[in-house]
Amino acid sequence: MLVVFCRRPQIDAASRDWRARWARQMRCDRAGAAGVRAGGALAWPGGLVIAPENPTEARWAQGLLEREASVQPQARGNLGERLNAVDRAVRALGHERVLFIGSDAPSLTLPDLLAAAS
Repeated sequence: MLVVFCRRPQIDAASRDWRARWARQMRCDRAGAAGVRAGGALAWPGGLVIAPENPTEARWAQGLLEREASVQPQARGNLGERLNAVDRAVRALGHERVLFIGSDAPSLTLPDLLAAAS
């Protein structure tokens, strides 16, 4: 099981022009999706879980990929607490081997991920 930790890119909320804010948010969303799609995550042959930063980003995360993927939002806490919470949730579904990556590591290729998983 490959778990991709990610967060939805945010725009500057100070902008008063809603059209400009919306356009910037759409560009940010595409950039966030590209981070998750890059490298080997999209080509991963096994199960895939997208772990967005919080539950409010679950719908956004569900639409990131053109393949089947589960969404498991991260819990609150520091990185260790968030990793542990997602790990427990994924293992509770019966997965014994879990590989974690961040969407900020787009240079990881499928061979890199397969080597790490072996």
